[in-house]
Amino acid sequence: MLGGTLCIKTHVTTKTFCRSNKRNAVLVLLAEYEKVIRELQAVIKNISPTNLVAILDNTTTNPDCKSIQTILTPVVSAGYSYCIYIQNLKNPNAKRTDKKYNSSISDYQNDLEGYI
Repeated sequence: MLGGTLCIKTHVTTKTFCRSNKRNAVLVLLAEYEKVIRELQAVIKNISPTNLVAILDNTTTNPDCKSIQTILTPVVSAGYSYCIYIQNLKNPNAKRTDKKYNSSISDYQNDLEGYI
């Protein structure tokens, strides 16, 4: 840090953030979100369509925990919700989209990429 400015180089991209101290926490948090999204994309990249929808837990009573698809859908939906909450600070008319169940990992990958 020099002259009240902190420069942060994220380890997941080539972006370097330089901002005054009041924005540092936000930038670090955004860099961490990007890191986690990239890690999730790497973990799910080889899941087949069959494995995506296969029931993995027949005993759970939580419908969001039965398959990889039903786990990923609320994760993606929550990410979009965070984006809308932030947009609502400037535009109170921004609307959250409905939760959608994708049929392929590439669709989930694209949705996750939309955060970044």
